[in-house]
Amino acid sequence: MHKGQLAIWAILTFSLSFCLFAVAMPIYNREKIVGSTIAPAFLLAPFAIQVLWFAGGAIYSARRKKREPVIGMLLGFAVEGLALMILILISASAHY
Repeated sequence: MHKGQLAIWAILTFSLSFCLFAVAMPIYNREKIVGSTIAPAFLLAPFAIQVLWFAGGAIYSARRKKREPVIGMLLGFAVEGLALMILILISASAHY
């Protein structure tokens, strides 16, 4: 396995999730303030895009017969999960 390719896929996946979060959250907040019923859909959009990203990476990986894209994406999702847990902990500690 090439560690450089793993790192590139992990960084791309984490960057995609960060950008999706940065775009979707202000839209969600604006729609929530207005009282729109479609506001939760803006929170599901990044998840759906990430599922498509992973499916595309799995297809690419299967055609190239290389595991690096899928493993790199899983590492990127793991880093995203870790960052999310840290943000939740920081948010929870700010309330108490």
